[in-house]
Amino acid sequence: MICSAYDHQLPTEARIYGFRVTKAGQVGGYALIPGGKLGAVSVGQMAVSSSGSELAVIVSPPGTGPATTPRSTIVVINTRTGAHATWRNAHTPERFRIFDVSFAHDGRELVFLGTGTCVPGHYRVVCLPDQRILVVRPAAGGGLLNSGRMLLRRTRGGTPRRLITDAAISADGSTLTIVTTSIPPKPQPSTVTVSQVRVGTGKRRIIYQIHGSSGQDPEHFFSSDAAGRHFLINAGPFPDPVDGWIHHGRLVILKPPGIKVFYEAW
Repeated sequence: MICSAYDHQLPTEARIYGFRVTKAGQVGGYALIPGGKLGAVSVGQMAVSSSGSELAVIVSPPGTGPATTPRSTIVVINTRTGAHATWRNAHTPERFRIFDVSFAHDGRELVFLGTGTCVPGHYRVVCLPDQRILVVRPAAGGGLLNSGRMLLRRTRGGTPRRLITDAAISADGSTLTIVTTSIPPKPQPSTVTVSQVRVGTGKRRIIYQIHGSSGQDPEHFFSSDAAGRHFLINAGPFPDPVDGWIHHGRLVILKPPGIKVFYEAW
């Protein structure tokens, strides 16, 4: 769990805490993890390896959103020793805004979803408005994001407008699960689609799909377990989305929380 302190809307300290959940569903053992002090940064998505030995978190300078700036980095933390490793953009005109992270092979490989962007001052360079899912290794080594191996690439734009918003790799590295939003012209409804892609073959199958409101970006939240096999999703038409876990192509509805769901985790 990430906790952030603020002073006049600017982060002053971000820390990562761990806790255990008892069989009765109660929280216990709440404590700062080794290496959990991140400093004055804005934080984004976080992922934990299946054994819990590695943790990755997207961070960016204070006052910026991790997905809004190519200055964002991915910090990998060894939860036993507290050691940090950092993955960052290369000093090239084309860089990534980072949206999602996940682990494969018990934390040895790190997978991230990035959107290509061109930094100011390099307008003569052609920067494609594409999205890429890449894998870098060893995750605990740190390095340059663009050194990663391409798993999936998709060009943005066109009609209807499609965007990959979430991506998670399975623990064995064989399957990518991606969430794609589609916003066609009115009066057609927007759509949230959860698909799985076999790494290497590109074979794709849809495991869940739901329509949203017409002409609006569909609000949703998606969460994968550490194994990349089970998924929670909150999506649907405004103002009454559905909330549950995906099971054999259908949604198993969770008990209504009574308020809007912003975050969930396995």
